[in-house]
Amino acid sequence: MMIRTLVAAVAVLPALTLPASAAPAEVAQVISLHWSGVSSAPSTFTTSGKVVLAQTLQLTIDDSDDLRGRATTRFTLDGTTYDGTFSVSGHYDGTDGLVFTTTLITADRLPGDLHWCGGTTKATLYRDQDRAGHFILKGGTDDTCGGHSTVEYTDP
Repeated sequence: MMIRTLVAAVAVLPALTLPASAAPAEVAQVISLHWSGVSSAPSTFTTSGKVVLAQTLQLTIDDSDDLRGRATTRFTLDGTTYDGTFSVSGHYDGTDGLVFTTTLITADRLPGDLHWCGGTTKATLYRDQDRAGHFILKGGTDDTCGGHSTVEYTDP
């Protein structure tokens, strides 16, 4: 879902426990929040020495704890913005968190030899320690371009 991204880590947070015995409506409510985040990674192709990507994630969960949804990535380089849209599919497990795969649906053509990468993300839900009643979705992605990144989303 990213072009090899890395998000700065926040303080270690206690994982949100939503066990399999949790009410399905409670699990669905948290997972179905509108997630957004910003990721950055060192790069050699920008004057700042890093690439910054804005990301959104919208998921639904069914009675079998399967995930479906859409993700978007927005990439700005030299004043030009590029957007990519990805389909998302995966699974939620009360112990292991969320595991989902992103597949490119449509995207703006990137300049030079840059290209969009889907991937598989493993993420854990955390309570946002700075905003009562809000959550953080944090984990790592192994992308289809051979890279690994950390990801972090928050709900608005």
